[in-house]
Amino acid sequence: MDPKSDRIRRIEGLLDKLQETVPKYDMGYQGWLDFAPRWAEATALRYELEEGDLGRLVDQIATLWLKVDSAFLQWAQSRYGGLHNQPAVKPVMLHHVPRALARHLGQGDQAKIALLVVDGLALDQWVVLRDELVVQRPDITSHDEAVFAWVPTITSVSRQSIFAGKVPYYFASSIDTTDREATLWTRFWVDQGLDRSQIEYIKGVDDIDDLAMVDHIVTNPKVRVVGVVINKIDDIMHGMELGTRGMHNQVKQWARGGTLAQL
Repeated sequence: MDPKSDRIRRIEGLLDKLQETVPKYDMGYQGWLDFAPRWAEATALRYELEEGDLGRLVDQIATLWLKVDSAFLQWAQSRYGGLHNQPAVKPVMLHHVPRALARHLGQGDQAKIALLVVDGLALDQWVVLRDELVVQRPDITSHDEAVFAWVPTITSVSRQSIFAGKVPYYFASSIDTTDREATLWTRFWVDQGLDRSQIEYIKGVDDIDDLAMVDHIVTNPKVRVVGVVINKIDDIMHGMELGTRGMHNQVKQWARGGTLAQL
């Protein structure tokens, strides 16, 4: 099948499905967590195609975009405030993530955990990145789920929530910086019963040359937990002048360099 025709057929099907399944304001949070990855798939497909190839779909996408924004705003205004109190058995917000990882670590003394945080990565950019990873690492099986970020959705708030395993109230003194992430990460795992020598935090793993540092740390038999921050996508975003299409192209080019696949 012609790749362009296939993409158009897929996005038409996705748009029809999305139109029917935009969550209502009184729905539970899972409705949006299920909707978001499908919306991301449609967005990624939309920017694989040139404007001229989309035809009438341009207006359909614009109309749906407004509908989704309006519906999500209405839902968030009435429901978002209670999300942080949800049980972390299945993560709902970012601060639930390390608690979920701690359950996996508790399954045995030999278990190890690596948390990779790709800063600035939107869901639709993850689709682009994931598709490249599938080609480079067919041996890896991935399972996609979504969680809610903290508002405002800026690095110092959301990323600290991930590493602290706590709501932002508990790291108010560092709310404007990420300098205390290593300390917050260590404190979380010490509270889970690990020794400090078993916990590592690595920041700025962006290129092939940075992998030797990671390899040195993760091959230490004492280490059981590693938190890794990849800044590359965020750096690309801050310099991007060509919109979503340009962002997707840059993410794809970085992924093809193999840094994430090797990491």
